[in-house]
Amino acid sequence: MLFQNYEVMPLGSAQLNINEQGHLIVSNIGNSGLDGLLVINNDNNSIDVYHQPIVLNNESVVRVSFLGKNSLNQVATYFEEITWIDTSNQRVQFGFNMGLLPKYFNIFGKLNDNPVFDIPKLNPKYQEPPPEAQTIWAAIGAIAALVTAAVAVYNALTTKEKTETKITIRNDGSWEVTVTKIKDPTPFEIDVDNQTYVVDEWGVKFTEVIPSNETVKVLRPVGVQITGYSIDTIEIISISP
Repeated sequence: MLFQNYEVMPLGSAQLNINEQGHLIVSNIGNSGLDGLLVINNDNNSIDVYHQPIVLNNESVVRVSFLGKNSLNQVATYFEEITWIDTSNQRVQFGFNMGLLPKYFNIFGKLNDNPVFDIPKLNPKYQEPPPEAQTIWAAIGAIAALVTAAVAVYNALTTKEKTETKITIRNDGSWEVTVTKIKDPTPFEIDVDNQTYVVDEWGVKFTEVIPSNETVKVLRPVGVQITGYSIDTIEIISISP
């Protein structure tokens, strides 16, 4: 079906409906972990999915995966965020599939469009050279929490899930690819490296240089999928480039 000029598809057993407010409701999300929503991108280098709070319980998991396509029309996941509650401290954990991140990346935060922090990080799961194919167990082992927040704060957030890809072709023919994952338009407190910050936007960004003979590795955004385990519904307010 079409929603705000974007093609959207249910995943697994999920069902899609438009409510009276014109929002897209994703329901019938079971406990397979496979139920959710796929948004197909309209040939833009960014995609922004804006949704109502996804209330978590102690068993809930929300996975947001961004899909890209290369010059051979091969589609793969290039960024993945997993959100859950750590029951030992009752804090929401924002985890990332480190197997999809390069050796170096940054976590950044802003408030009113002004920088609050920009922290360089070394990927603890990075393998050099990266494996050609990642097994499911390697992918699970690569999930690490980088940011945390109070449950009550998270459950009240109206959230933006956005990824931007900027590609620059350098003089030597290599491609410089910068990927930025942005989240959360509402001011709230998050903890990074045991420090508390108030931000209205935060995310992860990285830049990779792809040699001219390896540009098949460049993935342009073609979609985003949101799946859940032990959650009631996902309510999408808007989708935009």
